[in-house]
Amino acid sequence: MSTYLSIDFDYWSLDHAVNWQHMVNYSNLIIKNIKQIDFVVVHHDIIKYINTGNYDKIINVDYHADLCDCFNDKKRQGIRLNEGTWSNFVNNRENKEFVWIYPHKRCYNPFDVFKSEGRCDVKKNPFGRNCKYVCGYEKATALYRKLPKEKDLKEIDRACFCFSPKWCDKEQLPVIMEFVRENNLIRDLDIRGKSWIKKILEG
Repeated sequence: MSTYLSIDFDYWSLDHAVNWQHMVNYSNLIIKNIKQIDFVVVHHDIIKYINTGNYDKIINVDYHADLCDCFNDKKRQGIRLNEGTWSNFVNNRENKEFVWIYPHKRCYNPFDVFKSEGRCDVKKNPFGRNCKYVCGYEKATALYRKLPKEKDLKEIDRACFCFSPKWCDKEQLPVIMEFVRENNLIRDLDIRGKSWIKKILEG
């Protein structure tokens, strides 16, 4: 089974007390164990990487699900590609598994979207028995704090870090940028026409 791992730094956005050290440690573990690493600033830019491969499983480590209810029609009922819908634009998702790993219980309430800070659906929870009808994936699962362990990371084919500056804590941003620079992750980043991104990256 081929797997693509997406890591949004906002997963650790509330980790003020430990100065985001767990974020840095786990990110270094990913760098150590996964050879092919991508980097995006806004999460929906990940599509250009995911759709170049044929992955059986998409794992999204994120404060938000980034999966909405589109009832599996090819037009996705008019939804647009953005940070909260990108996983609905993965090619051939009817044959894939989607796993959302969330950091806090407040992120996900399976029964009430208005009590879920991380859910991105509007009418119907995509994580359930009818996921193929609701969101198009063969299987969709939400897991609380079950980050892949090192032995699991070794089995993952490709990974992508997402900066998400609009969703991270402001004091978290310098910590992220230090990690990004140390690992030369912005080498292939296309920021043409995105002056606000360039300003953040240049500090």
